[in-house]
Amino acid sequence: MGRNNTNVTPSNPPNSSFTFSISNTGGVNMDYPLPPCTGSFNINLPSEYNGSNSSVFIYYTNRNSVIRAYDNDNDGNFIIDNMLCSEDSVQFVIISQINGIREYHVSEQFEIPGNWNYTVLENSLK
Repeated sequence: MGRNNTNVTPSNPPNSSFTFSISNTGGVNMDYPLPPCTGSFNINLPSEYNGSNSSVFIYYTNRNSVIRAYDNDNDGNFIIDNMLCSEDSVQFVIISQINGIREYHVSEQFEIPGNWNYTVLENSLK
């Protein structure tokens, strides 16, 4: 991974590589999926990581789309509500910068079972 790019490769055919330039972090606009997409999830980061120094992006491997999770109260709990369908397959990318040091984490691919929580351990951030 370069300092300003992250590569996300879906595991479902056709295998392709998608490069997302991460020169800054901001909102991503995505239309709401069709009902009954009511699944939600929380991604919990270690205590010093929060919405003021970290961003969490969710990559839909079966839709080739990316959305951003938000930590509105800077408690390290990033939330997506009512944006996951039962057939979705996702990976998430965490990018943090603390004291000038960038760290990242790319999750394995998840099949969405409904509502779920995921806790990221500090030693999984590189």
